[in-house]
Amino acid sequence: MNTRLLISDKINFLILFLLLILPSIWISAGEKEFQKQKIQINENVLTVEIADTPGKRGKGLMYREKLGTDKGMLFIFETPHYYSFWMKNTKIPLSLAFIDLDFKITEIVDLEPLDTALTVPSQKISYVLEMNKGWFDKNKVKAGDGVNGIKKKPSIR
Repeated sequence: MNTRLLISDKINFLILFLLLILPSIWISAGEKEFQKQKIQINENVLTVEIADTPGKRGKGLMYREKLGTDKGMLFIFETPHYYSFWMKNTKIPLSLAFIDLDFKITEIVDLEPLDTALTVPSQKISYVLEMNKGWFDKNKVKAGDGVNGIKKKPSIR
């Protein structure tokens, strides 16, 4: 009888463990899925992956080997702030456009792969668009240009 009780307790513990742990595994796995969206800068239509949660923003383009033509990642933040970026574990050379609450590019910076130095915008931003290095120059996109099609707008807290 004691053996049955011990086995029953172990089975109950295992069931409880699985019920508590599996949902968090599924949620965190889903967290890594990036939704895609089309945006436009001047005549350029881009397909961007959306990084709009702490987990997605933390991962960004890390560990990727390449980024397609006219493809990028758009970071969306809840409130305007001086968000810093680095290239830790990012193998692709990138250009970043810092974008304000009104969807205007405030500045563009180039970053090198694997560089752990922090890059901070000169003013508060709500979005950051990461593209292959040189994409903005090649497409004549500059500070002051507007970005159309961003679907989420942060609050002004």
